[in-house]
Amino acid sequence: LTVDENATVTVNMNGFMINRKGNHPSNSGQVFLVKPNAVLNVIGQKDSQTEHKGTIQDNSWHYNENGNYTIKGALITGGYNYDGGGAIHIQKNAQVNINNVTIAGNISLHSKGAGAIRLQGDNSGLTISDSEICYNRAGAGGGGAIRVEGVDANVQILGTKINNK
Repeated sequence: LTVDENATVTVNMNGFMINRKGNHPSNSGQVFLVKPNAVLNVIGQKDSQTEHKGTIQDNSWHYNENGNYTIKGALITGGYNYDGGGAIHIQKNAQVNINNVTIAGNISLHSKGAGAIRLQGDNSGLTISDSEICYNRAGAGGGGAIRVEGVDANVQILGTKINNK
């Protein structure tokens, strides 16, 4: 899903899952690409009881209806990118705001990538609140959760867990 330059997009997830279903890496394998001067707001639902089952393989969460590892609420998963962010790739002067969302099971293979979120560019911004980033992975030297590049990139993390459980 691409947020074009100068656009503002709000995604109300209401406890549901966005699954890119990436089985093989690609140059555009991220779930969200946020282009320059764009804004993406991703809003989950607090205390959602919607369940998404999966398994843990190679230190990454994989959607599987018969899995034994459950994530509740809004979920972004299945991104499989060569060099960007597995889940979200933020370009210069773009802003992403995430609230009450889990980001799990995303992969970036490149050493400059990030399993979950890559801020690539000057003046890019990320605000994450009341969310969780877990079981994402990146190539050697990359960030499993978040990779920040560029001049004056701004990251705010509030009430959010970042871990591999």
